[in-house]
Amino acid sequence: MRFTRLFPGAMLMLAAVAVVHAQNPQNRQTPQKPQTPPASQTAEDAAQPEASFVATAHADGEAEIALADLAATRSQSAGVKALASKIKSDHQQAGEQLKQLAAQKNVTLSSTLSPAHKNTMNRLGKLSGAAFDRAYVSAMVTDHQKAIAEFTKTGKGADADIKAFAARTLPALREHLRHAQELQKKGK
Repeated sequence: MRFTRLFPGAMLMLAAVAVVHAQNPQNRQTPQKPQTPPASQTAEDAAQPEASFVATAHADGEAEIALADLAATRSQSAGVKALASKIKSDHQQAGEQLKQLAAQKNVTLSSTLSPAHKNTMNRLGKLSGAAFDRAYVSAMVTDHQKAIAEFTKTGKGADADIKAFAARTLPALREHLRHAQELQKKGK
């Protein structure tokens, strides 16, 4: 009988001790600092942006080639057709270099256009003549501004092969942009 009366009291006392123990700052566990990953993980993480650059540059180049093919049939302007021809030629050459770089860096390249590239193709594919020319030139200005920013940023990266590719390719991208901006000023 005596044991059953003491037991609830003992439980209450144990609960009180547990609360006091938990409230004492010396008894709290401090969060552990995250450990630095091994060197191999860090190198792999550092390579991810470079792999992403290679894959994205390839996908963007393939989209430029497809848009240039579309310009060859939809444009009415000799200037726009000349820009498209130059873009196609330069991006095909850069694409071959990117394929070699991707193989060397173990980067998988996609063979399909991204949804954004497909949307651009679909939008421009519905146009022809002067309307196509304006939309194509505008797309080339936007795309090449973005590409130049990415290639410039990547050109400052750590991987020597990727830096060299970016440095070799930037002049052509700048020329494409300059040509597209000139056409845009003319209203093409």
